[in-house]
Amino acid sequence: MNNDERRNDSQNGNHARRTYSLTEIAKHLDRPPTTVRTWRQQYAEYLESSAVGNGRNKRFKQQAFHLFELIAEMKDRNEPHELIQEALTENVDSIIHDVGEYEEENRPALMNEILNGYASVLGVMKEQDKKLDDQSELIRQQGEKIEEQAEKIEKLLKYAETQEQRQDEQQRQQDKKIEKLLDYAEQEEEEREQQRRDEEQRKAAAEVAASEENAASTEGADNNAEDDKTAGSNDERQQRPDEQQVQPEKPGFFARLFGIK
Repeated sequence: MNNDERRNDSQNGNHARRTYSLTEIAKHLDRPPTTVRTWRQQYAEYLESSAVGNGRNKRFKQQAFHLFELIAEMKDRNEPHELIQEALTENVDSIIHDVGEYEEENRPALMNEILNGYASVLGVMKEQDKKLDDQSELIRQQGEKIEEQAEKIEKLLKYAETQEQRQDEQQRQQDKKIEKLLDYAEQEEEEREQQRRDEEQRKAAAEVAASEENAASTEGADNNAEDDKTAGSNDERQQRPDEQQVQPEKPGFFARLFGIK
């Protein structure tokens, strides 16, 4: 092996073992350091396996350098976050999920306040979610009670409908009985009325017959009395013929008018 080969091997080995700070990576990518730090926070689980050291002394291996280049290219193309995650997954050996976004000592005060605010909001949201879950459970229980009440009401309505049908049938039967009784009473009344008319006709006929009989009896009595009177007068004239006097005739109308006697 000549000196040039040894020098190339030495350079390649040094390059493979070289690490980079976030500032160096940002300068190489021609991006602001804050932007690179944001990417480091967003995709920490993909970059942590290529990191060396802790805290402010943390640096990144050549693999992380290439991952930052991949992130920069996809950001320039406005690729979505999920697609960038898929690309990083295909280019790393391992993913460390329990890594924080960044260490406490590297956090700026403003960022800590923002994170604390996010944590507070997240806590409130969790409480709200729990309340919503409790309310959902309460609503579910109320819904079950309402369904039970609805079933009971439906049964009561069916029972009431059955009772109403029975009452209607009983009422129809009762109406039929009353109708029959009314028909029977009407027939009885017609029969009594017919009997009354027949009785009146019989009485009228009897009265007419009695009147005719009385009239006949009276006429016979009158005839007998007239015959008796006539017979008595004849007998009286026969017994006293001398006592009978001839009555003078009365002058007529013309005689009285002219004074003729």
